Amino acid sequence: MSGMTRALKRRIFLRGLFIQSGWNFERMQNVGFAWCLESWIKRVHPDAGARQAAYRRHLEFFNTQPYMAGFVVGVAGRLEEEAARAPESAKRIESLKRAMGSALAGLGDSLFWGALKPACAVAAMAVGWTLSALGAPPAASLVSSILFYLVTFNAPALWVRWRGLSLGYELGEGVVAELKRMQWQQKVRWIRGAGFLIAMVLTAGPIFSSSVGASYVRLYAAALAVCLGMKSFGLRSAPAYGILLIGSLIIAWVGT
Repeated sequence: MSGMTRALKRRIFLRGLFIQSGWNFERMQNVGFAWCLESWIKRVHPDAGARQAAYRRHLEFFNTQPYMAGFVVGVAGRLEEEAARAPESAKRIESLKRAMGSALAGLGDSLFWGALKPACAVAAMAVGWTLSALGAPPAASLVSSILFYLVTFNAPALWVRWRGLSLGYELGEGVVAELKRMQWQQKVRWIRGAGFLIAMVLTAGPIFSSSVGASYVRLYAAALAVCLGMKSFGLRSAPAYGILLIGSLIIAWVGT
Protein backbone atom coordinates (compact mmCIF):
# COMPACT_ATOMS: atom_id res chain seq x y z
CA MET A 1 0.00 0.00 0.00
CA SER A 2 1.62 3.21 -1.12
CA GLY A 3 0.27 6.00 1.05
CA MET A 4 -0.76 3.91 4.02
CA THR A 5 2.08 2.42 6.05
CA ARG A 6 1.86 -1.15 7.28
CA ALA A 7 1.80 0.01 10.91
CA LEU A 8 -1.13 2.30 10.17
CA LYS A 9 -2.90 -0.45 8.28
CA ARG A 10 -2.49 -2.79 11.29
CA ARG A 11 -3.94 -0.12 13.58
CA ILE A 12 -6.98 0.35 11.34
CA PHE A 13 -7.40 -3.42 11.03
CA LEU A 14 -7.29 -3.95 14.80
CA ARG A 15 -9.78 -1.17 15.37
CA GLY A 16 -12.01 -2.77 12.76
CA LEU A 17 -12.36 -5.80 15.03
CA PHE A 18 -14.34 -3.53 17.37
CA ILE A 19 -16.47 -1.77 14.77
CA GLN A 20 -19.60 -3.06 16.52
CA SER A 21 -18.58 -1.75 19.94
CA GLY A 22 -20.13 1.67 19.34
CA TRP A 23 -23.26 0.28 17.69
CA ASN A 24 -26.42 2.33 18.22
CA PHE A 25 -29.99 2.23 16.95
CA GLU A 26 -29.86 5.62 15.24
CA ARG A 27 -26.71 5.33 13.10
CA MET A 28 -25.58 1.79 13.86
CA GLN A 29 -21.84 1.32 13.10
CA ASN A 30 -21.01 4.99 12.51
CA VAL A 31 -18.96 5.47 15.69
CA GLY A 32 -16.89 2.33 15.09
CA PHE A 33 -16.33 3.26 11.45
CA ALA A 34 -15.13 6.77 12.30
CA TRP A 35 -12.87 5.36 15.02
CA CYS A 36 -11.28 2.97 12.51
CA LEU A 37 -10.30 5.88 10.27
CA GLU A 38 -9.31 8.35 12.99
CA SER A 39 -5.54 7.86 12.63
CA TRP A 40 -5.75 7.96 8.84
CA ILE A 41 -7.87 11.12 8.85
CA LYS A 42 -5.31 12.83 11.08
CA ARG A 43 -2.61 11.92 8.60
CA VAL A 44 -4.28 12.99 5.36
CA HIS A 45 -6.05 16.09 6.77
CA PRO A 46 -3.52 18.25 8.63
CA ASP A 47 -6.00 21.14 8.72
CA ALA A 48 -8.28 20.99 11.79
CA GLY A 49 -11.35 22.14 9.85
CA ALA A 50 -10.87 19.45 7.22
CA ARG A 51 -10.47 16.81 9.94
CA GLN A 52 -13.69 17.86 11.64
CA ALA A 53 -15.54 17.71 8.32
CA ALA A 54 -14.16 14.19 7.72
CA TYR A 55 -15.22 13.03 11.18
CA ARG A 56 -18.73 14.36 10.59
CA ARG A 57 -18.92 12.51 7.26
CA HIS A 58 -18.11 9.21 8.91
CA LEU A 59 -20.41 9.76 11.86
CA GLU A 60 -23.40 9.59 9.52
CA PHE A 61 -25.41 6.39 9.23
CA PHE A 62 -23.45 3.28 8.28
CA ASN A 63 -24.11 -0.42 8.64
CA THR A 64 -22.87 -3.60 7.01
CA GLN A 65 -21.79 -7.14 7.85
CA PRO A 66 -18.85 -6.54 10.23
CA TYR A 67 -16.46 -8.97 8.54
CA MET A 68 -17.01 -7.21 5.20
CA ALA A 69 -16.58 -3.71 6.61
CA GLY A 70 -12.87 -3.67 5.76
CA PHE A 71 -13.66 -3.21 2.07
CA VAL A 72 -15.62 -0.04 2.83
CA VAL A 73 -13.06 1.24 5.34
CA GLY A 74 -10.31 0.82 2.75
CA VAL A 75 -12.29 2.59 0.03
CA ALA A 76 -13.22 5.41 2.41
CA GLY A 77 -9.55 5.81 3.37
CA ARG A 78 -8.58 6.07 -0.29
CA LEU A 79 -11.31 8.63 -0.97
CA GLU A 80 -10.31 10.69 2.06
CA GLU A 81 -6.79 10.81 0.64
CA GLU A 82 -8.21 12.05 -2.66
CA ALA A 83 -10.46 14.53 -0.84
CA ALA A 84 -7.39 16.04 0.84
CA ARG A 85 -6.12 16.94 -2.65
CA ALA A 86 -9.50 17.79 -4.20
CA PRO A 87 -12.07 18.70 -1.50
CA GLU A 88 -14.99 18.62 -3.95
CA SER A 89 -14.54 14.84 -4.36
CA ALA A 90 -15.58 14.29 -0.72
CA LYS A 91 -19.25 14.59 -1.71
CA ARG A 92 -19.42 11.05 -3.07
CA ILE A 93 -17.93 9.34 -0.01
CA GLU A 94 -21.18 9.06 1.94
CA SER A 95 -23.27 7.77 -0.99
CA LEU A 96 -20.62 5.21 -1.88
CA LYS A 97 -20.42 4.02 1.73
CA ARG A 98 -24.18 3.50 1.87
CA ALA A 99 -24.29 1.61 -1.42
CA MET A 100 -21.36 -0.65 -0.56
CA GLY A 101 -22.59 -1.21 2.99
CA SER A 102 -25.98 -2.45 1.81
CA ALA A 103 -24.53 -4.74 -0.87
CA LEU A 104 -21.87 -6.23 1.38
CA ALA A 105 -24.34 -6.77 4.23
CA GLY A 106 -26.36 -9.29 2.24
CA LEU A 107 -23.26 -10.95 0.80
CA GLY A 108 -21.53 -11.20 4.17
CA ASP A 109 -24.60 -12.55 5.96
CA SER A 110 -25.04 -15.34 3.41
CA LEU A 111 -21.33 -16.20 3.47
CA PHE A 112 -20.55 -16.07 7.19
CA TRP A 113 -23.88 -16.61 8.98
CA GLY A 114 -25.70 -18.71 6.39
CA ALA A 115 -22.83 -20.89 5.14
CA LEU A 116 -19.50 -20.79 6.96
CA LYS A 117 -20.78 -20.79 10.54
CA PRO A 118 -23.05 -23.88 10.30
CA ALA A 119 -20.56 -25.68 8.03
CA CYS A 120 -17.75 -25.14 10.56
CA ALA A 121 -20.08 -26.31 13.33
CA VAL A 122 -20.84 -29.65 11.68
CA ALA A 123 -17.17 -30.09 10.70
CA ALA A 124 -16.18 -29.49 14.34
CA MET A 125 -18.75 -32.06 15.44
CA ALA A 126 -17.26 -34.55 12.96
CA VAL A 127 -13.77 -33.93 14.38
CA GLY A 128 -14.99 -34.48 17.94
CA TRP A 129 -16.84 -37.66 17.01
CA THR A 130 -13.84 -39.03 15.07
CA LEU A 131 -11.51 -38.47 18.02
CA SER A 132 -14.04 -40.05 20.36
CA ALA A 133 -14.39 -43.07 18.05
CA LEU A 134 -10.60 -43.42 18.06
CA GLY A 135 -10.63 -43.64 21.86
CA ALA A 136 -9.79 -40.07 22.86
CA PRO A 137 -11.14 -38.93 26.27
CA PRO A 138 -14.43 -36.98 26.08
CA ALA A 139 -12.79 -33.79 27.38
CA ALA A 140 -10.07 -33.96 24.72
CA SER A 141 -12.65 -34.55 21.99
CA LEU A 142 -14.71 -31.59 23.19
CA VAL A 143 -11.77 -29.20 23.43
CA SER A 144 -10.51 -30.30 20.01
CA SER A 145 -13.94 -29.65 18.50
CA ILE A 146 -14.10 -26.18 19.99
CA LEU A 147 -10.59 -25.27 18.86
CA PHE A 148 -11.26 -26.64 15.37
CA TYR A 149 -14.42 -24.53 15.09
CA LEU A 150 -12.72 -21.37 16.31
CA VAL A 151 -9.83 -21.76 13.87
CA THR A 152 -11.85 -22.76 10.79
CA PHE A 153 -14.38 -19.98 11.26
CA ASN A 154 -12.12 -17.15 12.39
CA ALA A 155 -9.21 -17.75 10.00
CA PRO A 156 -11.20 -16.91 6.83
CA ALA A 157 -13.10 -14.16 8.68
CA LEU A 158 -9.86 -12.44 9.71
CA TRP A 159 -8.40 -12.93 6.24
CA VAL A 160 -11.43 -11.25 4.62
CA ARG A 161 -11.13 -8.33 7.05
CA TRP A 162 -7.42 -7.85 6.27
CA ARG A 163 -7.70 -8.46 2.53
CA GLY A 164 -10.76 -6.25 2.28
CA LEU A 165 -8.91 -3.34 3.86
CA SER A 166 -5.98 -3.80 1.46
CA LEU A 167 -8.10 -4.10 -1.68
CA GLY A 168 -10.38 -1.26 -0.67
CA TYR A 169 -7.47 1.13 -0.31
CA GLU A 170 -5.50 -0.12 -3.32
CA LEU A 171 -8.41 -0.15 -5.77
CA GLY A 172 -10.67 2.56 -4.37
CA GLU A 173 -14.02 2.56 -6.17
CA GLY A 174 -12.62 -0.13 -8.50
CA VAL A 175 -13.00 -2.65 -5.66
CA VAL A 176 -16.64 -3.11 -6.72
CA ALA A 177 -15.51 -4.79 -9.96
CA GLU A 178 -13.00 -6.88 -8.03
CA LEU A 179 -15.73 -8.08 -5.66
CA LYS A 180 -17.80 -9.25 -8.61
CA ARG A 181 -14.81 -11.11 -10.03
CA MET A 182 -14.34 -13.04 -6.79
CA GLN A 183 -17.56 -15.06 -7.37
CA TRP A 184 -18.71 -14.96 -3.76
CA GLN A 185 -22.02 -16.71 -4.44
CA GLN A 186 -20.22 -19.72 -5.89
CA LYS A 187 -18.10 -19.96 -2.75
CA VAL A 188 -21.23 -19.69 -0.60
CA ARG A 189 -22.90 -22.57 -2.48
CA TRP A 190 -19.79 -24.74 -2.18
CA ILE A 191 -19.48 -24.16 1.58
CA ARG A 192 -23.19 -24.85 2.14
CA GLY A 193 -23.03 -28.01 0.06
CA ALA A 194 -19.98 -29.32 1.91
CA GLY A 195 -21.59 -28.56 5.26
CA PHE A 196 -24.83 -30.25 4.20
CA LEU A 197 -22.99 -33.45 3.21
CA ILE A 198 -21.07 -33.56 6.50
CA ALA A 199 -24.29 -32.95 8.45
CA MET A 200 -26.09 -35.78 6.64
CA VAL A 201 -23.19 -38.16 7.32
CA LEU A 202 -23.36 -37.27 11.01
CA THR A 203 -27.14 -37.65 10.96
CA ALA A 204 -27.33 -41.07 9.28
CA GLY A 205 -23.90 -42.56 9.99
CA PRO A 206 -24.38 -46.20 11.08
CA ILE A 207 -20.97 -46.19 12.77
CA PHE A 208 -22.30 -44.02 15.57
CA SER A 209 -22.84 -45.65 18.91
CA SER A 210 -26.35 -45.83 20.35
CA SER A 211 -25.48 -43.69 23.36
CA VAL A 212 -27.54 -40.72 24.45
CA GLY A 213 -24.69 -38.39 23.48
CA ALA A 214 -24.56 -39.82 19.98
CA SER A 215 -28.32 -39.34 19.65
CA TYR A 216 -28.00 -35.68 20.56
CA VAL A 217 -25.22 -35.29 17.99
CA ARG A 218 -27.48 -36.85 15.35
CA LEU A 219 -30.39 -34.56 16.19
CA TYR A 220 -28.23 -31.43 16.21
CA ALA A 221 -26.62 -32.47 12.92
CA ALA A 222 -30.11 -33.03 11.49
CA ALA A 223 -31.12 -29.49 12.43
CA LEU A 224 -27.99 -28.07 10.79
CA ALA A 225 -28.61 -30.24 7.73
CA VAL A 226 -32.05 -28.65 7.44
CA CYS A 227 -30.62 -25.12 7.63
CA LEU A 228 -27.88 -25.82 5.10
CA GLY A 229 -30.16 -27.88 2.86
CA MET A 230 -32.77 -25.14 2.68
CA LYS A 231 -30.14 -22.70 1.46
CA SER A 232 -28.25 -25.17 -0.75
CA PHE A 233 -31.34 -26.21 -2.71
CA GLY A 234 -32.97 -22.79 -2.75
CA LEU A 235 -35.94 -23.89 -0.62
CA ARG A 236 -37.94 -21.11 0.98
CA SER A 237 -41.46 -22.35 1.72
CA ALA A 238 -42.66 -23.60 5.11
CA PRO A 239 -43.83 -27.00 3.71
CA ALA A 240 -40.39 -27.62 2.23
CA TYR A 241 -38.79 -26.73 5.55
CA GLY A 242 -41.12 -29.12 7.40
CA ILE A 243 -40.52 -31.98 4.98
CA LEU A 244 -36.75 -31.60 5.18
CA LEU A 245 -36.82 -31.34 8.97
CA ILE A 246 -39.05 -34.40 9.43
CA GLY A 247 -36.98 -36.40 6.96
CA SER A 248 -33.72 -35.53 8.70
CA LEU A 249 -35.13 -36.39 12.13
CA ILE A 250 -36.44 -39.74 10.84
CA ILE A 251 -33.00 -40.56 9.45
CA ALA A 252 -31.44 -39.59 12.78
CA TRP A 253 -33.97 -41.73 14.73
CA VAL A 254 -33.49 -44.76 12.47
CA GLY A 255 -29.74 -44.60 12.98
CA THR A 256 -29.99 -44.62 16.80
